Amino acid sequence: MRFYRPLGQISALTFDLDDTLYDNRPVIDRTMHESLAFVRSYHPSLSQFDAHELNQLRQTLLAAEPEIYHDVTVWRHRALELGMRNAGLSAEAAKAGADAAMEHFAHWRSRVDVPQETHDTLAKLAKKWPLVAITNGNARPELFGLSDYFRFVLRAGRMAAPSRLPTCTTLRRSV
Repeated sequence: MRFYRPLGQISALTFDLDDTLYDNRPVIDRTMHESLAFVRSYHPSLSQFDAHELNQLRQTLLAAEPEIYHDVTVWRHRALELGMRNAGLSAEAAKAGADAAMEHFAHWRSRVDVPQETHDTLAKLAKKWPLVAITNGNARPELFGLSDYFRFVLRAGRMAAPSRLPTCTTLRRSV
């Protein structure tokens, strides 16, 4: 890489958690497997619920509400709730089921094996610069041993929506 002008002072370092600090593919694969198993066992009418159906529900929601794309957690919850309603559950039971499924999802999503070299590197970097984690909203670094390295975590969702850009500017100035 060539720099044609001097690099300014580094104020902070940001890291996208997934696939930057650990291998996320096995985490997501296991999380999806366990989450779908949970949904299928939640109610007899959901025994055939699968990833294809979940994706179709997500696309239906996206077509009706394009802004939902900015919050993958809400998007997943709403798709699960819609799937449960489509399977015949009442609105109240579908919401409770989607809530339970999301708790199950969060549990498995946070079972991350972080390599020791990642811990070592972040510890060294954190002594020199403020570190900021970026996540789509599902990763919870406090549950897999990374939160102590970061000044704060930027999460997708309401934070990522265009109306939140002034907040991002304020965060940038505070680092």
